[in-house]
Amino acid sequence: MSFLSWLRGDERAIDASDFNIGDPMFTSTTDSGTTVDQHTALTLVPVYACVTLISDTISSLPVDLFRRQGDARVAVPRTPTWLEGPNPEMSWREFVDRALHSLLLYGNAFVVITARDNLGFPAELYVVPPDEVTVRRDGNRKVFSHSSGRVFTPYTASRPDGEMLQVMGHSADGLAGMSPIDQARQAIGLGLAQEKFGAKFFGQGTQASGVVEMPQGSVPTQDQLAQMGMEFRRKYSGVENAWKPIVLGNGATWKPITIPNDQAQFLESRRFSVAEIARLYRVPPHLIGDVERSTSWGSGIEEQNIGFVTYTLNPWITRLEDKLSQLTPRGQFLKWNVNGLLRGDVAARYQSYQVGITNGFISRNEARAHEDLAPVDGLDDFLIPVNTSQPMEQTA
Repeated sequence: MSFLSWLRGDERAIDASDFNIGDPMFTSTTDSGTTVDQHTALTLVPVYACVTLISDTISSLPVDLFRRQGDARVAVPRTPTWLEGPNPEMSWREFVDRALHSLLLYGNAFVVITARDNLGFPAELYVVPPDEVTVRRDGNRKVFSHSSGRVFTPYTASRPDGEMLQVMGHSADGLAGMSPIDQARQAIGLGLAQEKFGAKFFGQGTQASGVVEMPQGSVPTQDQLAQMGMEFRRKYSGVENAWKPIVLGNGATWKPITIPNDQAQFLESRRFSVAEIARLYRVPPHLIGDVERSTSWGSGIEEQNIGFVTYTLNPWITRLEDKLSQLTPRGQFLKWNVNGLLRGDVAARYQSYQVGITNGFISRNEARAHEDLAPVDGLDDFLIPVNTSQPMEQTA
């Protein structure tokens, strides 16, 4: 591509068709005998619930662009094109959801820059599946090798000529983040095995399982035994035949030998699996439907939301803010607005507005904006408390 074409922005820097932007797959067999990969992990309801809860919540929050001006931050009215639509195939919400999908499952999100604007800033972004990218060092510089054979250099604020941005989760080596799924594959495998066991128990098992004892002296042939077994399974196995009374003839008796399901602690194991996955993603169990235990995340909805934002969402939001801010002009940065998640009930909100307004650190129009109300002329002025308008006289 010629320099003039690049300057006009006529062509993409990188063709997005080089990449598979669908779901990648990795596999790992666990001790429970189940195979854990991206798709099977998401079939475990607690994993799906945690991943979608975090990604849906963060991707639905508004994002603002600011510029640092001394110690203050000033809103930037003109946002980058990729903040509205990162590429022709995705909205901003879908893009963030895709990036979080990669982070929450793989511990890494790789964003390739496929086009730039007339000033050389990124204009088109795609999230590349982490399974297709290998991170290595070439001398003192990190490089990304794609499965297509292409090699990309990292994009940073100090090296804006790079083609790929990496958002990294917890890392042991500084090269790549650790996959939460890989770190908990045994727990996820156990949960999958429990689901499979439960499904087979109700779908194929005989709930009154045991032994048919024939009277002494009766010696049935092999064909008779096979026919008896087929007939027994037809009448008494499966959910639709659960708890039917067993009718036997010819002096045969039924001797149950199966351990009851509750005695095998099956249900308790299932509950423990839900708690384990919630612990993995630091999600309050009650937010993914586990309401049997009292929560330690606070006694009120507001307290629980604060804990959820602080300990669950904020670490992922901060990672996205730090990295995506590097794509903006120097001095600008992105900020997720989590105020909507921290709102209490109406009475508590109005009381906090009153404190802010009467003490002069928020205006009445700012309070209206928090409630999604239009500004009113004359309400932009800050009220100054009378007892602080003039310095108090010192008494001897």
